[in-house]
Amino acid sequence: MNNETNTKMTAYDEIMSISSSLDKMREQFAPMSGMCDSLNGECLRAFDRVLYRFFNDDDYEDESEFYYNLYGDGYSTVRPSVLWLINEAPTEEIRQAADSLTSKDRFTDDEYEGLLLALAKAMGSIDWSDNRPNTCDSRNYSK
Repeated sequence: MNNETNTKMTAYDEIMSISSSLDKMREQFAPMSGMCDSLNGECLRAFDRVLYRFFNDDDYEDESEFYYNLYGDGYSTVRPSVLWLINEAPTEEIRQAADSLTSKDRFTDDEYEGLLLALAKAMGSIDWSDNRPNTCDSRNYSK
């Protein structure tokens, strides 16, 4: 009898797996600090910021200025990167996935993780041979 255990990956596990698979692209396109020269690199930088702020600081994009004043930094730290992804990302898949992070006022952690997983999967739509220049800093973006 086979006692093989089927362990289902959580959304977090899938996101981290996809993110890890982008390490080579980080090395090539994203400097240790500062704005990236290429659009693809800046897209990766914005994606990393959104993930980091949620998984390390519990910051959501949907934290309005009202919530920022009460609870946290999402409005000032995550919002610029999400807006950059919505308006500047190199693919429609990424722009749509990022836009879903703004689809309602408040999310549960599980809902938000599901949206981050969709964004992580959309990162696979980047054509890394396309080296369009980047002109906007995703960390200081407003539009």
